[in-house]
Amino acid sequence: MFDPGMARTNRVRPRREATQARSQDTVDVILVATDRVLSRVGLNEATTREIADVAGVSIGTLYRYFPSKDALFLAMLQRRWGEETQALGKLMAKLAEERASLRKTIEHVVLWTIDAIDRTLGRYRTHGDIEAGFVLMTGPDQLNQVAAIVAGALEPFRQRLWPEDLHLAAVLVVRTVLLLGRVGRRDYPKAFEQGAFAREVSQLVVRYLVKPRGAAASR
Repeated sequence: MFDPGMARTNRVRPRREATQARSQDTVDVILVATDRVLSRVGLNEATTREIADVAGVSIGTLYRYFPSKDALFLAMLQRRWGEETQALGKLMAKLAEERASLRKTIEHVVLWTIDAIDRTLGRYRTHGDIEAGFVLMTGPDQLNQVAAIVAGALEPFRQRLWPEDLHLAAVLVVRTVLLLGRVGRRDYPKAFEQGAFAREVSQLVVRYLVKPRGAAASR
């Protein structure tokens, strides 16, 4: 089981950065193998030895870059998060082209955030295995990329929003929705599957961000 409390230890940090092309190729091969093994057998059943075998590297080489299975899993989460972030950018650009409403934009941000982490957990069969706190391990760099996209999508509606710092507001929204989405999937599966949970979270975010009618000109 993945322990979010280990975020402050060296067990979840890569042992070394891949600074040369050959090293980066090795890391990429290991992470591709990690994705294959985790998606096939799940986090609990996966072993570093099997991942090394699938990658075609020695267990020593694997440990040279990743000190534990937890470190591999975190690296995979961050890689998947990067892919999801690219998808979010395309979605927000499409909504801007369509001149989507503020509410629709917020709803899509909430749905993307919930779906992105849910797709990742489902791929690695980790539903129910990980406490909500694990999402806090999404690093500040990764989160700031998402926040920049969300803040950019909200910028055209600035006069209708409460927060003055849209980037900070976007960080708070994404962090909050990640945690709530994880709790919803784990503790309220029926409401989660039916979409009711996401609708309620969207309403919460709208109330945080959007000024009520008649308050648009003042704070």
